[in-house]
Amino acid sequence: FQWLSGLFALLDEVVAASGHFKYQHIGSHYIVTCPRAAAPFAEGAGGEECPYPLHYLTSMITLGMRMLEVMQEYSGAPAAAGAGEPDLNADSAVSPFFLRIGIAHGEAAGAVVGKLRPFYCLYGDTINTAARLCMLSKPGCIHANANLMTSLRQASAATGALPPKFCLSDLVMTPRGRCTH
Repeated sequence: FQWLSGLFALLDEVVAASGHFKYQHIGSHYIVTCPRAAAPFAEGAGGEECPYPLHYLTSMITLGMRMLEVMQEYSGAPAAAGAGEPDLNADSAVSPFFLRIGIAHGEAAGAVVGKLRPFYCLYGDTINTAARLCMLSKPGCIHANANLMTSLRQASAATGALPPKFCLSDLVMTPRGRCTH
């Protein structure tokens, strides 16, 4: 467990530097949300609700890529070739651990639950979808929902560009079909 604790400490640093919100980790699951989940009722200067910031979409993907890099550096795993799956048979010293990342974009709700030990809890189809995407992702890959990709494409078409240092053409995107579970 010390190995996992060390990895989680490094991931904590990466998430803190990204400005995202570490929601929790349960066992070997490490759950991150956009900063909006930490401040769901953010308001503009006039008291109106702020629109969802476009850079959250790209920064979540960037964070996922950085987390994959940290995992490779920490475990000593060679960079994934082709399909993004580490070759665990190449070297017996290579860690058998890997990351699977699922990112979903959509509405969610949050509330503090409980009296004895209150806990901030996130709910909604987006949370469930992200968990399923993570579970179904290939090791060493980021699995995103169609809503995220559609939003990125629409934002790119509307503005002519995405936020700084990010381009859709930099991503290798492979449709995986619909989940039938």
